[in-house]
Amino acid sequence: MASSNASKGGVFILSDALATELTPFGIRCNTIFPVFTDTAQTQVIRNADPANTGMMWSQPSLGRIREADEITTAVICLLSDASSYTTKADIAITGGIHVGRRTNYNVHNNGTPSS
Repeated sequence: MASSNASKGGVFILSDALATELTPFGIRCNTIFPVFTDTAQTQVIRNADPANTGMMWSQPSLGRIREADEITTAVICLLSDASSYTTKADIAITGGIHVGRRTNYNVHNNGTPSS
């Protein structure tokens, strides 16, 4: 899990840098918030460690992990002219995994919650 979390953090910081550098050229950079998604990779994890399966399914307030096709509309929107003014957005399609949790962290403030 540590390597997965580190890579997710790296993508988030990279997207911030790319948005800053590329926006003047009309190139937008957005991300879709990473959460457990029902894929071949998570199936391998679920088969290898059933305890992780329970955690994956119980954390989202909707009570299940995301299906891969549930991010399709966000991807289509980000690729279309409908998002022509959207850059450095982190779209959260999470099934409510952060409901009731404070998730507004400012990476320029040493990772402490910002108001």
